[in-house]
Amino acid sequence: VSLTWLLQNVNKDTLQAKFCVNREKESCRTPRNNDEVRQAWDFFYNVGDWFAGVGRYFTEKDRSIFQGRKVVEGQLRGKKYLYSIEGNGIFVPVLPIFDPTNTNDTMEMSDTSTSPLIRAEDVNRFLEKQYLTMSEEMKAVASHFSSQPFMASTEATIVLLAKHATSITTYWGDGINHIEDMLCTQLYNAIGKNVTSNDLNDFVRYHNQKIFADSYAPESFCYAVRRDGCFPDGAISIEENMIGGGNGGDNKGNDNKHAMTFTRQLETCNGDHPMHVPINSATCVQLTGDLFLHAWMLQRFQEKPAFQLVSRARQFSSFLLLI
Repeated sequence: VSLTWLLQNVNKDTLQAKFCVNREKESCRTPRNNDEVRQAWDFFYNVGDWFAGVGRYFTEKDRSIFQGRKVVEGQLRGKKYLYSIEGNGIFVPVLPIFDPTNTNDTMEMSDTSTSPLIRAEDVNRFLEKQYLTMSEEMKAVASHFSSQPFMASTEATIVLLAKHATSITTYWGDGINHIEDMLCTQLYNAIGKNVTSNDLNDFVRYHNQKIFADSYAPESFCYAVRRDGCFPDGAISIEENMIGGGNGGDNKGNDNKHAMTFTRQLETCNGDHPMHVPINSATCVQLTGDLFLHAWMLQRFQEKPAFQLVSRARQFSSFLLLI
């Protein structure tokens, strides 16, 4: 496992952590969604996975010794397996702690005491608690497995420390998620609903009708296909697949809405200059109808929007769609 990220975030002179999140960067969105925390997340995930692999190696090796081998019956009596080690008695000094100090009291304190970070004295107390509980668990495990014939106290201690290291990485991830979920809960309570991409689309659609004049406002891309003086043969449209319905994701299922485009009709001189589109070497299609120019402006919110071009023909009717 690589320790490069950890060493880069430790001051080599004071041996103190120098990790910080650059909140001025455009990529910084939330306490979890930023470049620095993503790098830390990858590091802790890899470290936790490596320690889990170490503990799994010894526990599986301990189990395989007594499977597929002829072992003296007396050796099985009182056998203690490594997988029974949990390590829950060791204090994990990784917790999301918030300081409830009153703002007025904080302003009266000196500038050196206004930092929201935990003081070094408190950090040392946490580490001391971790060291004491770890020492007690290591002694208990060593005493418990000292009489084992194969996997003894040394292997048991390795499994204990591996599980504790895995717990540290898990607690760190849970702490980051707790802070993120707390902010999401506050935002939800302020708005009253979960904001999704459907809500953003509805917001843009509504305000486009307010901002632009009627002759310039976006229109739904849904048109009937017909010949002059005839009943429509079908319809063509561009539809967005609205996941979870159109009411902010509160309704289950899918709902479709037409794309909103800026439309302008071009002057065609009453068909004096038709457009010819060759289908094959022997067939050419002549287009003499009205020409329209459509401008489509998209906005993105979280997930990528999904659109599809839909053409529908009426019963006993047909038309040719050229793309």
